[in-house]
Amino acid sequence: MFRIAVSARALFDLESAHEIFVRKGAAAFDEYMRRTEGEALPAGPAFGLVRKLLGLNVPGRPPLVDVALVSRSSPQAGTRLMRSLRHHRLGIERCVFTQGRSRQAMLQALDVRLFLSRHAEDVRLALSRGLAAATLVMPSASVRTSQDATVRIAFDGDAVLFSDEAELVNRRHGVEAFVAFELRNAHRPLGAGPFRPVIADLARVQKLVGDRLAIALVTARGATCHERVTRTLHGWGVRLDEAVFCCGAPKGPILGAMEVDLFLDDGLPNIESAARFVPCGHVPYGAGNALPPAPALLQ
Repeated sequence: MFRIAVSARALFDLESAHEIFVRKGAAAFDEYMRRTEGEALPAGPAFGLVRKLLGLNVPGRPPLVDVALVSRSSPQAGTRLMRSLRHHRLGIERCVFTQGRSRQAMLQALDVRLFLSRHAEDVRLALSRGLAAATLVMPSASVRTSQDATVRIAFDGDAVLFSDEAELVNRRHGVEAFVAFELRNAHRPLGAGPFRPVIADLARVQKLVGDRLAIALVTARGATCHERVTRTLHGWGVRLDEAVFCCGAPKGPILGAMEVDLFLDDGLPNIESAARFVPCGHVPYGAGNALPPAPALLQ
C-alpha cells in the first residue's frame, strides 16, 4: 500500500482563511471556519492528484492507496474540512487535527511514505527525519490538469530520487567534470535520495494497475549522462513510462505537454518554470538547498 499524508492547505484552497490566521490569529481563523462551515472548500494544489490516487482503489478489495489529512487546525475548524471531504466525495477517513502542535510525531505514527504540505518548515523537518516531503505551490490560473483517470507523477533525478553526489560535482567543478564523472561511474548505481521509497511504492502499485499509473523522470541532465540513471532505476525495479533529458531546457513547457498531476524537483528555478503549467512541489534537499527557499514562491 502507498500511504501519503496531505495538509489541509495542500488539499484545499485555504489561502483566504490562512490570511486571516496570519493577520488575526488562531481564534479569528476558527471563527471564520465555523461561520463558513456550510461552504465546501475549493480544490488546492494536491486535490487532483489525491482524487486520482484514490481512484486506483477498487471497492471490495484491499486499498492500494491510503490518504490521511493531517492538519494544524483545531477540531472545531476541522468540521468544515471534513464536510468538504464529503462534498467532494473524497474517500479520506483518516483525519488528524493537532491545533497548532507539530505534525511530525503523528506522521511517524501513521507510517506514511510521503507528506505534501504548503508549510515549508514542516516539509524541511520531515525530510530531516527521513520522510519524503514536498512544499506544494499554489497553481496559477494557467495550470491545466488532465481529465483522464491516469495518475501521472514526474520526478527530477539528482537530490530527489537520487543522492546529490553528482550535483555536488557539477557545483564544485563544472559541467565538464560532471559529465566525465558520470561516464566514469556509469555502471555504479547512484545513491538513494529522499524519494526512493516513494517511487518504489509507486512501482509496486503500477504493477497492479498497469497504465492507470504513469511514472516519469524529467531531469536537467543531457542524454550523454543517461546510462547511470537508467541503470539505477532498473536496479530498483522501476519501470519509467516517460523520460526527458532536458539538457538545461526549461522544464515547465515540457511538463505541461506531459500533463502531469505532480512534478517534484529540488531546484527553485525549475519549480518556478513548472508552476505555470502543472501542479508541483519543491523538495528542499541537497546541495542546492543550503539556504532558505525564496519566500515569495513557497508561502
